[in-house]
Amino acid sequence: MKKAKLRILIADSQELFRNQLQEQLLTMQEILFTDYAKDHDETIYKIIEIVPDAIFVDSKLADICLPNCLEILKDNNLETSVVLTSEDRNDALKAIKHGIYDFLLKPFGIEKLQQIINKFQERKQNQLQSRLNKILEKSPGETRIRINSRNSYVLANPDQIVYCKSERQYTDVHLNDGSVELASITLLKAEELLSPYNFVRINRGYLINPKYLREIDRNKNVCTLVVNGNDIDLEFSRKQIKSLIASNLF
Repeated sequence: MKKAKLRILIADSQELFRNQLQEQLLTMQEILFTDYAKDHDETIYKIIEIVPDAIFVDSKLADICLPNCLEILKDNNLETSVVLTSEDRNDALKAIKHGIYDFLLKPFGIEKLQQIINKFQERKQNQLQSRLNKILEKSPGETRIRINSRNSYVLANPDQIVYCKSERQYTDVHLNDGSVELASITLLKAEELLSPYNFVRINRGYLINPKYLREIDRNKNVCTLVVNGNDIDLEFSRKQIKSLIASNLF
């Protein structure tokens, strides 16, 4: 699953600040789009219209906007993040009063803004993962495992995995459609993850799915995997291949 991008609503009566914040946000790869509201009524309308992932609310609108905004979010089960922005650091207490624990002191730089956006994106990703897990728990039949990569993850049936190749602290996961996923785990961790599905370590660098194994050439120390009519030859250690044969998987 790719990382989710964010829909941002800026609720602020100051046009200069809205424009500056929009410009900064639109330079970030985590942002899908931004919109703005100048007052209470427009803020309520935009929440209903675009269902933002996060709202930047200026402290001058907070007392009027926040109670109604938070009520709408709660009533509609919206998991929208809210951050209060202000030129007065004492307004952080105002945020806490409304149950908001994200606060940005104006003027804030791109680094502070990036930190809060990263936090919101991670929060949204966790929300999506939680929903996905609930769906998978209710889905009978197919077994799928999660393969974490640097920036996202994929869900794969173990039968789709042909072999895994060590890349130092990472692992290349080769799938039967020809694609390769770079997993952010070592081959040892991959072996632990896939051992319940009878995957076998053939040497220090490779872990294979015996379902794709067609031939073992003991003279050349090579085993042949077949995927969609294509042969893949991999070297094996004699010690490991003995374990494979003894396991009655081939």
